[in-house]
Amino acid sequence: MPKSMLEITGDKKLAKAILALPDKVQKKVVRSSLSRGLTPIARTARKNQQHKSLKKLIGKSVIKRKRDKMYAGKVYMKPSKDRTIMLKGREVGFEVVGNILEFGSAKRNIKAQPFMRPAAIQSKGAALHAFAEQARKKLKTMGAK
Repeated sequence: MPKSMLEITGDKKLAKAILALPDKVQKKVVRSSLSRGLTPIARTARKNQQHKSLKKLIGKSVIKRKRDKMYAGKVYMKPSKDRTIMLKGREVGFEVVGNILEFGSAKRNIKAQPFMRPAAIQSKGAALHAFAEQARKKLKTMGAK
């Protein structure tokens, strides 16, 4: 299954300020800021998705990798066991259909109708702005500069 990843980089001063904080405080600042930054991307992905039933399954989450203490965020199709459809005589979940729509399927002769990748590209600036704004707000309330 092909995966696409988009890296968003930005304000170096803000990143330095966050990295200078103790781990517990960093976690609070980054988690809420990253969640806020993912919101515009998820919203745009919902707008780009043409199928009403799939719009409801687009979600966002913040992930922490334990080894390197890095945080990552993702906008994804939520699994839905109770919501399935028949595709070529086989019952599949909506998240599978979302993947097929995003990347297409040569096997099923379905052209790609991307909605996630364009959303990430279209909302990159808004995501970075929302992240930075939330991080600054959190840093200010915690007394950091």
